[in-house]
Amino acid sequence: VDGIILTPTGKNAEYINNIIKSGIQVVLLDRLVKGVKCDSVLVDNYNGSHTAVKYLLDRGYRKIAFIGGYTDRTTGRQRLDGYSKAICEAGLKINNDLIKIGDFKKESGIKLTREILEVNNRPDAIFVANIDMTLGCLIAIRTAGLSIPEEIAIIGFDDPDWGIIVEPPLTAISQPVYDLGSTAADLLIKKINGKGDNPDRKPLTITLSTTLIIRNSTR
Repeated sequence: VDGIILTPTGKNAEYINNIIKSGIQVVLLDRLVKGVKCDSVLVDNYNGSHTAVKYLLDRGYRKIAFIGGYTDRTTGRQRLDGYSKAICEAGLKINNDLIKIGDFKKESGIKLTREILEVNNRPDAIFVANIDMTLGCLIAIRTAGLSIPEEIAIIGFDDPDWGIIVEPPLTAISQPVYDLGSTAADLLIKKINGKGDNPDRKPLTITLSTTLIIRNSTR
């Protein structure tokens, strides 16, 4: 094996460093790992999240909940930070009752949405930080008998294929998935071929922008 593109969990620094020490070229995809110095290709999670929440604020929503995943991973932390920054910029206080952290899975999205819907002064919008939890959120909202977006709005981070066929179609932050993979592959091939790969240089981080796709799950 000459090279590996890795999507790390965030807790495997020793394992990755051992691979690098063995002489195998490594490019991290989507996440950084503390203690690992190598090239990476990332999505701009912070600004993607900030854009989603600012859009909700600009549309008049004020009680905006956040459902996200592991904050010890850069993806989870940056998406929460983007949400928090947008809320603070609007002059609003962070309401910890409206911030729920799960495991990026559908079942977690269902559970956490149910918890949010039970709080006093229910939110008028929810920003969900990944595709599977967004699906869980939609299931919980439907089960509760609430209308989207009349009673509660939703934006998801990730733009799944099913996002255009659910009713109403999902407003979402779209990630450049193809470009993410192709950029990482191009970078790895250059490293393997030794083009511009100086062992003394600082690790290269390429960050790709997201796009807000406006549909009908927000008013």
